[in-house]
Amino acid sequence: MIKKPVIGISGCLGGSAVRFDGGHKRDDFLMDKLVEWVTFRPVCPEMAIGLPVPRPALRLVRSTQGNIRMCFSHDQNEDVTERMTEFSRSYMDKLKDVSGFVVCAKSPSCGMERVRVYDENGNRGRKDGVGLFTSRKPASRKNHTNVLMHIQGYFSNYLSTRQRKELSEVILNYRSGTLPLLAPLTLLKHYLGEYPNDYLLTQNYFDPYPDELALRLMVN
Repeated sequence: MIKKPVIGISGCLGGSAVRFDGGHKRDDFLMDKLVEWVTFRPVCPEMAIGLPVPRPALRLVRSTQGNIRMCFSHDQNEDVTERMTEFSRSYMDKLKDVSGFVVCAKSPSCGMERVRVYDENGNRGRKDGVGLFTSRKPASRKNHTNVLMHIQGYFSNYLSTRQRKELSEVILNYRSGTLPLLAPLTLLKHYLGEYPNDYLLTQNYFDPYPDELALRLMVN
């Protein structure tokens, strides 16, 4: 029997009523379909540092020095940055068997990207932040980009200058967020069909998921 991979998940996505307003954000795909293939390990960083339910909403605040702090939206003097940073460091350092994470988008604690950041006067800023909890783990786009560029090297002797440039541009556009992961993977799989490589053909990176989940269409 194949052991299911362990995946960390924001507690609210699993249906736990842990959000600041006492609600949840249960994701039906995760809990009705993906759950058959993985073992979820839920965590709510905000509750883990001792915050109650319900609680005032949190937000990310950028200081005039450029530092990111986590504060309550109703009073930016109530700062939980140190508590969240310490918990995140301790939690991430202890992970041994977790293969990945599914986190709540735009959350000041769990958001992977495009989290709203405010200034010290409470003005809404750009959506260019990363949740304080997830900032402790490597960015998935960076990791994927490194793998894609490594695979690209296997075809360098077979591709024309135009093809190498095209492939590099697709990979870099994926890294910048303008293309999904499916774009460079599809191009690389095409070249793998044209120029078979015994080592690459044994790797499950190209097809790691059960076909019925169609996850490659969803992974960013």
